[in-house]
Amino acid sequence: MRTLYCFMFLICFVMTTGCSDSDIAKYDDEDVAAIVRGEEITVGDLRFLFLDDQILKSLDGTIKAKLAEQEVKRLNIDVSQELQEIQEMKHDIGIYPPEDVDTEFAEGIREFAET
Repeated sequence: MRTLYCFMFLICFVMTTGCSDSDIAKYDDEDVAAIVRGEEITVGDLRFLFLDDQILKSLDGTIKAKLAEQEVKRLNIDVSQELQEIQEMKHDIGIYPPEDVDTEFAEGIREFAET
């Protein structure tokens, strides 16, 4: 596992160093910016998320997000219920939840409001 992290750090370092003085605009969308545990992150993926001048600064965070995504899949963690609760409560963020709502999100809002 340590070897994997060292390898990924090396890839990030090489990508950051190799691309730091270059203009990202000269790369095609299909060009690979990073490979994380066998999954490619392309320049096009990064352009979808960030402006060209922010891509190099955001590459490390994108790699960490991909690692987290892969780890969630590897551990078979289902976050869909939590995401659904957040989406349902998103429009009510400024509203104190009723007492009959006993989701973790609602409990968190009540606890925060009472402190």
